[in-house]
Amino acid sequence: MNLANRWTRSFIAFALAIALTIGVSVPAFADSSSASAGIVIKLKSGSNQMTVNGSAVTITKPYQKAGTTFVPLSVITKSFGATLQLKDNKIITLKYLTHTITLTIGSKTAWVDGKKVALVSAPEVQNGVTMVPLRVVEYFGAKVALNSSTKEIVISVATAAAGSGSGIGGGIDTDAGKSMIGDSFYKWSMNYPTGLVQQYQSSDGSYLSFEDVKGDYYLSIGVEEQEDTLDADEVLETLVDYAEDDTIVDMKPVTKNGVTYQRVVSKSYDGFYYDYRSVQANGYLYTIIFGKAAKSVADLNSSSSILDSFKPSFDAANKSLKDLTKIKDGLIAFKQDEYGISFSLPYNWSGSYDDSELYYYSDKSEELYMYIFSLHEGDTADTIAARDMARFKQNFKYSKEPEVSDTTWNGIPAKLVKYAYSMDSKKWITEYHVVAVKGNYKYQTIYNFLDEDAVSGEAGFKQFLSTFKLDFNKVAASIGEIPDPDDTTDTSAVVTKTSKKYGYSVTLPKHWTGESKNFESDSIQYTGYGLNFLIYVDDTSTLTAYADLMEKQYTGTGAFKLASKTAASVAGANGYQMVFEPMPGIGADGSKITLYVLEKDGKVFMIQGALNGAYATEFNVNQLNDALASFKFTN
Repeated sequence: MNLANRWTRSFIAFALAIALTIGVSVPAFADSSSASAGIVIKLKSGSNQMTVNGSAVTITKPYQKAGTTFVPLSVITKSFGATLQLKDNKIITLKYLTHTITLTIGSKTAWVDGKKVALVSAPEVQNGVTMVPLRVVEYFGAKVALNSSTKEIVISVATAAAGSGSGIGGGIDTDAGKSMIGDSFYKWSMNYPTGLVQQYQSSDGSYLSFEDVKGDYYLSIGVEEQEDTLDADEVLETLVDYAEDDTIVDMKPVTKNGVTYQRVVSKSYDGFYYDYRSVQANGYLYTIIFGKAAKSVADLNSSSSILDSFKPSFDAANKSLKDLTKIKDGLIAFKQDEYGISFSLPYNWSGSYDDSELYYYSDKSEELYMYIFSLHEGDTADTIAARDMARFKQNFKYSKEPEVSDTTWNGIPAKLVKYAYSMDSKKWITEYHVVAVKGNYKYQTIYNFLDEDAVSGEAGFKQFLSTFKLDFNKVAASIGEIPDPDDTTDTSAVVTKTSKKYGYSVTLPKHWTGESKNFESDSIQYTGYGLNFLIYVDDTSTLTAYADLMEKQYTGTGAFKLASKTAASVAGANGYQMVFEPMPGIGADGSKITLYVLEKDGKVFMIQGALNGAYATEFNVNQLNDALASFKFTN
């Protein structure tokens, strides 16, 4: 993992996502209409029928919009069996096997296993149904293909192997005499779910799920802050969202233990019945979901005593009540067993679903990352910190001089570097890097926050440093040789790439990342710090038509304006140079997209470089310009 991935994830402040998609042809899909194991889903755009392993299911019709296929969220939740948690009626968290994806209605930003990614299109609500880009399923490890003869979209995904565990579960330690469970922080309790195993608990304890070994029963408890009072209809709406695309068979309140819950009962296509209940109390909205492989609502109700036992209260004096809380004294105790890591942070922090990620974040702007690599020969904490500072100065235009000091980390001397930088020269980010060396390994911790959150950010960093512990022996036993590419990367080195099929060559920096690097295909794409380099070959268009297409696609978004369009001759071929700049208020000053549209031997060649102004240092500008100027025809 290179330093580009280790530095801030507030990476693309101007719309480079557009630059990554325009002009690139859709890859040809292989026909994978069958899978040897797992789940195979087949659907068509515009059709309300899909099949899951051959069984027909009625769904809201998928549709295409701006080149993106949208499918109902239920394709993921019901077909895969992914669990869903909804917050504020717009933030969707999906969990399947070892993966967690967080989507937000109307936002192109998603979090995949703790990593920030950009979606081509934002999830949206159409006629009351949540629709998501089809490609979201690939983040769960699914494969998407198009059957060219039937026009069916085929989604294949593996399921967990029998008897294999995800490492998430492990059940509840029942303890002698414990017949109830609950959470003292979130103030709820219920009878012990006998026969069910705890499948997952979020890092802050606000969400738990349970299943039985056979997968015939499901139980989850979700808690979210809700200070504003919701009326019964508003609470009911949240439950209807959970039951989306199921058949709702009952929808009326139920009163248990003196508390009235809004309730929705639904029937899923897979033979499961679900009982959704929700109540607002204690400044929270509690949502309890119970599912059962049942024959009828009556069959479901016969097992609902566990739901009936739920109370939005916690009796600390009850010795039979086991407290599952993750939050004590306003702090969450985070643990990672593999490396013997433990530390505490304020309760508004969360951790990655996969604890091997060592990534944590607050509900503000604070983020925390930890990395462990093999120690490069001759390196010390001082040389590592110096190398990182040089890379920082090389790439960040809006930045301040790093501040270096000594500190203690996990009981050993370490180097502390304080960075400050901005994506737009207005909002600034403070970022701390802690670098330590022990034995054959180097340890790097990165903690950052927006300056508007400086009070909580500084306090959180001090809390982390004062409580952090790691077992060096466990690290040595768990990790072999893991070199860090940044230790040996020469950012001045270049390599020349050639396309025999299309007859061109180009010279690129070796440290750029090849997102699509088959030079015998019609498109290649490389990325660096805040920049993107693209070549696309079209043998069906003309020079004028393609130049017009580029202008319409960029300016048509409303995000860019055409700054200039001039005749150009490159490598003996005539065409146009076009420069696009973001509209006022979009991105950092100096952001721009430069592209050349050339015609040679009946083909149109587009060579494009896009640069985020926040990274428009002399180093990056020169490397991108050199790459553009290096394009040559070889025949």
